[in-house]
Amino acid sequence: KRGEVHAICGENGAGKSTFIKILTGANEPTSGTIEFNGKEYAKLTPKQSMELGISVIYQEFSLIPYLSVAENIFYGREIKKGIIRDIAAMEKQAKELCKEMGVDIDVRKRVCDLGIAYQQIVEILKAVSKKSEFIIMDEPTAPLTEDEVDKLLDIVMKLKKKGYVIIYISHRLPELFKIGDRI
Repeated sequence: KRGEVHAICGENGAGKSTFIKILTGANEPTSGTIEFNGKEYAKLTPKQSMELGISVIYQEFSLIPYLSVAENIFYGREIKKGIIRDIAAMEKQAKELCKEMGVDIDVRKRVCDLGIAYQQIVEILKAVSKKSEFIIMDEPTAPLTEDEVDKLLDIVMKLKKKGYVIIYISHRLPELFKIGDRI
């Protein structure tokens, strides 16, 4: 449901990763259907999944370390003036996104110069910038310290208030009880 954090936990081999792969079109389901925004699908392709606004944030980052925060947020979807990347426009939009999410990050800073928590936040900002309304977070706090976990959970709560659908997968039960509407 919109504005809900649906938490999922389970042992290794329980099917959490398979579930993600089915929703992102990497795997075909063996039975059943996927219902999304009132429409039923027998399966999804990766293209359909992206078009529906489904994004996944994995515990392993997909950031390019020596690019800036802004360049990572818009990587593959760069804003251009003609054939040249418009860095100023990307930085402006990235700053607006940070402000909207209540995050204080220098968008000109290289990602490799950020702490792990802020790198995870950049992953979230990237998903939000794609207009994803359905975000799956797979063990997002696994590499984080307790203080960093709180920063990340604050972002998750902001996304929830903005009406995003969030599936939050974690082995850390206190987190699930703190932010999950359903587990």
